[in-house]
Amino acid sequence: MRSFTQAGWVVTAADLAPNIGYIRRFGRADCPIHSVDVTDAGMVRALFDHAGVCDAVVFAAGLTGQRTQTDPSLATDILLKGTESIAAAMRATGIPRLVGVSSLAVYATGRNSSEPLCEAENPTGQVGVYGSVIRRMEAAMIALEGLSVGLARAAGVYGPNRYGHGSQSSQLIERLLYSAALKQPINLQGYWQDCDDFIYARDLGDALEGLARPGHPEGCEIINVGTGTTASLRELIEAIEQSIGPIDVNLVAPDPPRAPLARPPLDTARMLKRIGPPKFTLKEAMRDFAREVDLLIAQEA
Repeated sequence: MRSFTQAGWVVTAADLAPNIGYIRRFGRADCPIHSVDVTDAGMVRALFDHAGVCDAVVFAAGLTGQRTQTDPSLATDILLKGTESIAAAMRATGIPRLVGVSSLAVYATGRNSSEPLCEAENPTGQVGVYGSVIRRMEAAMIALEGLSVGLARAAGVYGPNRYGHGSQSSQLIERLLYSAALKQPINLQGYWQDCDDFIYARDLGDALEGLARPGHPEGCEIINVGTGTTASLRELIEAIEQSIGPIDVNLVAPDPPRAPLARPPLDTARMLKRIGPPKFTLKEAMRDFAREVDLLIAQEA
């Protein structure tokens, strides 16, 4: 929400069980916050009627990959019914633009190529449970009629969160950050060369705000939101150590064994043309993240 309010938008927020303290602290927005079940069409319509005239809706509901793996039916229900109820309310109230938060998980796993992942409308190849559910949401949004849709396929997102929540990428970087700031050792399973494309939450927010602005194209546009490069576990640790301090990492091989993670980076050509590059380098993002969650107070005192 911070990106939207800083750009001059008037924001209305909703969640099934909103953590108001978290939203106020990190969203930097003193806006109306509602409790809404996105699968309940009546509740969604009532929210839209209450909010009044709007220019765009950002749909970021859903479950994390770990929770989707546990309950794929619930995850699918949230995304598909949510898309349906939001689209119906948008049409009824005259809101033209829908921005959906998708994921790089829609791209096939196990690729050996290092070629960047481009924005195919219907990506093919084998994906996990989470990727399959997100593909279904994308298909539902692409098929919407009478609305302009922007789909942001986000890289691994990290940034301030409720501790222990969020994606695996988010939790990994969070644990490393707290370990460095609190000077506590950390035990991890993995390989130093495990790598992925990571995007800082504030950069993702800026990208979503860019996709919501007036002047968007008709139909559905799909844009990768990432850095256009990958960072290994070793590089993540180096960025944190350069910005905060040393980390005592005890790294053990995964059990059961697996190959090192080596997902290709996202092709960000569309993002650069449409929205612009991320503002934060990896090192700058780690420093900002630590400052946001008050891990630098002692060091900066």
